[in-house]
Amino acid sequence: MKASSARRAVSSDPVTFGIIAVSLVLFLAVWFRAFDWTAIYPSLMFVGQNASQSPWVMLTYWLAPTSSILALLLGSFILWQFGGQLETQLGSRQYGLMLLVWLTLSGAVGFVASMLGVPVVMGGMTMLVSFAVMIWCGRFPTASINLFGMLPVPAWGIALLTAVISLLQQSPPLAAVLVTVPVVLSYYWALDRLPIPFSATRKHAGTTFKFSADPKRQERAEREYLDKVKDREKERAERERLRKLFEGGQED
Repeated sequence: MKASSARRAVSSDPVTFGIIAVSLVLFLAVWFRAFDWTAIYPSLMFVGQNASQSPWVMLTYWLAPTSSILALLLGSFILWQFGGQLETQLGSRQYGLMLLVWLTLSGAVGFVASMLGVPVVMGGMTMLVSFAVMIWCGRFPTASINLFGMLPVPAWGIALLTAVISLLQQSPPLAAVLVTVPVVLSYYWALDRLPIPFSATRKHAGTTFKFSADPKRQERAEREYLDKVKDREKERAERERLRKLFEGGQED
């Protein structure tokens, strides 16, 4: 990616790239032992039995860095792919508020579970990435992703895979189910299947969606869509021209 393209990407999706940047800085700080992380880590990580003494962890648990650089890179890439597209369509303010609400709801569920004696542990950007993927799948239900560049997986399949991964990251089973409930709800919320619908409006025609985004972002999205329509019309006209040439050649 060229420097100018990178700057445009960062400026158009500041929340997504801000999350990635913060996660990377915290990981590097731990990696190079820039400070005594053992004194700070418990203040960010959501650990059920300690949640009542530090309720702010319901908001900060995603800041607790992973110990694996591979997990950080993979999570950042997925967030960039799915979250970046959502932020472009919705606008940074609405996108950031949306993630904050769902992260807080997930933390609240973990807090209630811990009060009931169910051990819940949450940390890192996993939940944040899960919400971004689930909401993307709900807003683009007819889309598909080429997994590993070969296997096309529909949006509902990506959502199912995300839910299964969320389940497998927790134990015991009851804690896994409770933590996964908000993740699944975010998917149905994005599909407008919950009493409180998604705040954006959708006009579905094939893969066309209309969001209540910022005016500039909405204009850009509409321009990109019109460009695609024009390209398809050109392709259709070219196919028709070639068909007529072929038919004319056969008649001769």
